[in-house]
Amino acid sequence: MKYTILAFALLLVIACKQPAKPDEKPIEKQQSDCDRFRTGTFKMIVEGDKNEYFVTRRENIQKEKTGGAEFALEINWLDECSYEITPVDKNTKGPSKIKVVLSNTRGDTCSYEAIPDNIIYPKQKGIFVIQHQ
Repeated sequence: MKYTILAFALLLVIACKQPAKPDEKPIEKQQSDCDRFRTGTFKMIVEGDKNEYFVTRRENIQKEKTGGAEFALEINWLDECSYEITPVDKNTKGPSKIKVVLSNTRGDTCSYEAIPDNIIYPKQKGIFVIQHQ
């Protein structure tokens, strides 16, 4: 009787698991796709902003350029698809720490959401595009 209940419970769990859609990547695969955005050169497109931003990212440092301005940020990776950035120059105006979450990786693009540690600064959404050299 005990084995019958165990077998039924296992069958119920397997039956309730939804199959993946044909064009949908498994979660484990999608997570590892964030590695493509860990280092390299990217164009950053910010929702609602017409400026062009270029990002060069190494494992622990990120440099951003827009117009004539350039600044460096230290990176602390929290997991495969999220990290925190802090300005190298502590006199830089703006939030002292920003959490960035990568998602929806597709080919050479991924979405991001940037969440500042200070609520007076707005959250930012956009995409990163890998720039091949």
